[in-house]
Amino acid sequence: MFQARAWWIWLWNKYRLIDQPHELALEFLFPAGVIMGVFVVRNWGKEQEAFTNSLSGLLGGTFIAGLFGEAFKGQGLTTMQALTYYGLGFVMSAAINLLVAARLTANYTNRRSITSRALLDFLYGSDRTKLIDGYFLKKL
Repeated sequence: MFQARAWWIWLWNKYRLIDQPHELALEFLFPAGVIMGVFVVRNWGKEQEAFTNSLSGLLGGTFIAGLFGEAFKGQGLTTMQALTYYGLGFVMSAAINLLVAARLTANYTNRRSITSRALLDFLYGSDRTKLIDGYFLKKL
């Protein structure tokens, strides 16, 4: 945190420039997309029902983003901008989460790193680590 203080100060000063409701709506839609990206990736390897529920949540968020766009239409926000911020947050988060999950899985399976196993368990659920442990037991 200390080493990145200049970045945090810059970010805080940018947030202080927000003075319009439509700008605030855009700032809320991006983290909403990020959260949905984590949610979908976490449920990726689970049973079909959990994954379908996470996709339903993603589509619900898309609907909400569209409503934000329509609600602030006359104030400088378009529906496309709202969907873009939400979608950008989702895509960035999902891509990063997939890469992190793949990296942690590779590190755990190749080096038997207990740290990677703990992170996989914490970030992506116990079922994913149990599945990988099952693969280890089959190969023994």
